[in-house]
Amino acid sequence: MVEKREKNFSCVYLKLMQLFQNTENFEEVRQLIVTWNGSAISDSTINVRGCKFETKEVTEVLKDPVYLKNISDKLFTQIEYNPEHFPGAEEFERFISSGDKSQSFIVQTNLFDGKQKIDSKSCHSSVEKLLCESLVNFLKKDRLVDVFWQQCMVKPTQVLNQRHVYAPSVQTTWDHLERLIVTLPDLISNRLKLATSSCFVPKNYTQIISRAFLETLRRIQNALQNSQDCSLHFLSQLVGKFCMRGYADLLFDELLPEFVDLSKKSPLWRRICSKLVTSVHENQLEAVLQPIIKRYESLDVFSYLLDSINLTSNNKLKFLFTNKWIFIKTAPNDIVPYLVLKHLTKYENEFKKVLFKLLKVWGDQGAIQNTSIKQHEYLSKCILISLGLLTGELKKAWKQELIMKLLETVQCHLQSPNVKIRDFGMVIAEMLTKTVDGEDGKILNFELQRTDEIEYLYSLANDPLNALRVRYVPQSKEEETNNIKQQAEVTESLPNKRASFQSKGREESLDSDDEFEPLNVENGKEIDENIQSVNGVQPPLYLRDCISGLLSNKDPDRLETCLKALANLVRKEPGDLNDVANELLRILLHLENEYNITDFHQIKSESICLVTCKCPNQTSVYLCQQFFEENYSITQRLDILEAISSSVTILAKPESENPEEYRAHLPAPNVKFTKGVEPPEWKAIVDERIKKKTKRFNSGKRQEIEAKENRLSTVIGSFFYPLIQHFGTLNQSSKLLSTEPMLLGKYIYTLALILQAAYGLPEVTAMSRTLLEMIWGVRFHSESFVRQALIFATSKVVFNVPSFALMSEIQSEIMEAQSWLHGIVERDPDMECRKLAASTLMLLEKTLQKELLGHG
Repeated sequence: MVEKREKNFSCVYLKLMQLFQNTENFEEVRQLIVTWNGSAISDSTINVRGCKFETKEVTEVLKDPVYLKNISDKLFTQIEYNPEHFPGAEEFERFISSGDKSQSFIVQTNLFDGKQKIDSKSCHSSVEKLLCESLVNFLKKDRLVDVFWQQCMVKPTQVLNQRHVYAPSVQTTWDHLERLIVTLPDLISNRLKLATSSCFVPKNYTQIISRAFLETLRRIQNALQNSQDCSLHFLSQLVGKFCMRGYADLLFDELLPEFVDLSKKSPLWRRICSKLVTSVHENQLEAVLQPIIKRYESLDVFSYLLDSINLTSNNKLKFLFTNKWIFIKTAPNDIVPYLVLKHLTKYENEFKKVLFKLLKVWGDQGAIQNTSIKQHEYLSKCILISLGLLTGELKKAWKQELIMKLLETVQCHLQSPNVKIRDFGMVIAEMLTKTVDGEDGKILNFELQRTDEIEYLYSLANDPLNALRVRYVPQSKEEETNNIKQQAEVTESLPNKRASFQSKGREESLDSDDEFEPLNVENGKEIDENIQSVNGVQPPLYLRDCISGLLSNKDPDRLETCLKALANLVRKEPGDLNDVANELLRILLHLENEYNITDFHQIKSESICLVTCKCPNQTSVYLCQQFFEENYSITQRLDILEAISSSVTILAKPESENPEEYRAHLPAPNVKFTKGVEPPEWKAIVDERIKKKTKRFNSGKRQEIEAKENRLSTVIGSFFYPLIQHFGTLNQSSKLLSTEPMLLGKYIYTLALILQAAYGLPEVTAMSRTLLEMIWGVRFHSESFVRQALIFATSKVVFNVPSFALMSEIQSEIMEAQSWLHGIVERDPDMECRKLAASTLMLLEKTLQKELLGHG
């Protein structure tokens, strides 16, 4: 019976080939395809050119891959010779797809893949257009579901190490089919160009593929419930190739929300989704998991997806979780490290190794200097999330090791000149001691300013899951509606409160009988209203009384009053200010905020700057000398540098701030005669003649510019040279610059600001040469903050020194600086240093080019 059946199919195949082979039979071919219903069950008969074709037999013939390919080749020839008389794409697709769906898809896509060559003079042959429309129908009718389902029913030949092994022919067919499915949009767009259907736009095509995936998974779930064997191997390979092709984000935008809903229904769905994701090839594992873990939906479903895979038995997955996603790459959000570390908590040994390696890398001085702030922030957040994931047992077991590791690593953070790195160090030190020593009460407290970012870091160590939900998971519509209602209620209540407050104020003003403001006097002397008394202590009227009050450490009210009154007294420039200026600076520099005075540091800095500006001859040298004295802390030295930089900036500006004085050199407006007094008749005639014969370019009166003395010109050297001359000496204070990079960086920034203030002065070239010589000695400093300060100082040299002086007086120093800047752009590990160096190089080359062109 079997031989007779195969013989019958061969006869049908030969009849079809004879019919399709002759191109003159296009009418018969058209009749066969148009009347075809595609049913394999129907017993209908089609009469074509005296031949009878049974529907069931033709369908069985079309299921054979070889027969289908040969018949399709002849069909393509018929279409090419008779494009106008051939049926539409829908009838063609119905005929081709009535047999084996996978083979029909391969046959239709082989032309675009270059497997089928058709000679045609037209840009887009009729076959190409027909096949494109046929593939669109194939996709819209969800025939891909049948293709996927057919491959899922293929049984493996054997099972080795819990992995299915398939026949080589099956694997070859899968590889070819997967390649065609993944590359189909590219293949068609390369051939049809602008005539490509919108179905093959990546987003639309990925949606079609996603629907086919989900429908196939539903069939698999039903089959597994009915105890029917299925395989997800083909679908997993296809997912992996889609992700490797670059469609990962588009694919999981559609699949992941469905995975979340399906995983909540039953453990079987969790198993199916997990098997689909984790059965991909090891080389494709990262491309598949990366788009999943960076989405907030993964907070609920990620653990389900990885349940079926053992981290310790898969080397690729182990490398991703313990190395690449923690130490090598930074994530777009903090969901990635949370999911990675949360999964690692299932493997205690691996989690411990990762946590202690994090602390080691985080606290390494070389790593801090040679990695970006973004990378270091990522490591800091990983540590805080790990602390939040520690259980009570692990806290007790790892307590001593964590404390010892903290003591080894936190010191380099507290000494860093970068504010962010110091904040990371203090936050982690506080949270680590709170995590392991919270019960004993031994908790560090650095009194950090609680900004939103700092609060978020604290919340990562306390409750990482809740912190991530608040930051990344969007609010539901009900929550958004409630928030809008609350804001509306608050805004509605504000006008009522404001109206009641204003009415109350009007009533109080009406009840008042006072018409004159009293004069604020005491003992017959007027008191400045800007200075308020503190607990009855009146502000001092003389400078020496103010100094006496600043020394009264046991009287906080008097100390606060004198500190707030000092700025006004200095502005009045009393006669004894020059005599006591240095003493006043010494007192202010050593003054500490023992009584928590409001705005203490701001008032203190303003007072130091005012004293320096009013008496620059006396205070400039004194401040520079005090910077290198041994009885000052780092904070006091930073205050000195800030006072110097602020003072020279103020002194470099014109003393008057009245804008009308800056307009004095502009022409005066036209002056019109006032009405009422008419000039004599003869004068009017003379003026008219003069007006006709005189050319007036500007009738206004021009005032001469009043030159003002540059207050900084006589004291610029007193600020610069005493500050730079002790650099590199052997005293203890100079050695402090080499051990404190933050102090060294501020020191270089201050020198650069002094040079900037000296713009236009004769001394600027000599000062620039001295500064470049100092820069040359520390140009390879290991701290990025210091290198940034050096580049900033170099840019100020280029900007302030005249271009002719750059080319003549300090040419050798400029050439060395240019070579050094090129090296920073090419090799410096810090991105900010590279940006600053590139900008400075552009400024330098532009300045030199302008000078050369000017002389040329």
